[in-house]
Amino acid sequence: MATVSADVGAVRWFASAAGVAGASAMGRDATADARRDGDRRRRGRGQAGAVTWRAADRISRLAAGDGTPKDLRDAALVAVASDLCARVSEVAALRVRDVTAATDGSATVEVGQAKTGKSRTGYLRASTVRRLDAWRTAGDMDTGDVPLPVAC
Repeated sequence: MATVSADVGAVRWFASAAGVAGASAMGRDATADARRDGDRRRRGRGQAGAVTWRAADRISRLAAGDGTPKDLRDAALVAVASDLCARVSEVAALRVRDVTAATDGSATVEVGQAKTGKSRTGYLRASTVRRLDAWRTAGDMDTGDVPLPVAC
């Protein structure tokens, strides 16, 4: 919408400079209609659509790259965020001690930085736990109080 407004403004300016009568009102109805139509189609300001598990798994595989600690970190964080349906701030606040492994290879996670300020329990699939374990091993992060370092 900003581009349309800028373009209409430029046309108005040139029309005004050329002495066209009514140049200051040119395009106002068009931009107002475009804003109204845009508001009807939008779900929210900048709101992204959902990512499927299949897409998240593919992104995670691509992120694993050459298997460097940073690549393993990226792959694990994508998988964790996807499984938990977590915000970036929630994933950034996780610590190693927040992850509790289950006997079937999956895990539970205590997410303490939810939007509401309340903690919640999330579940990680076995494939996500394997990615997390690979990263933890490569980064030597077995201490419980160590934060999962989002930035390296």
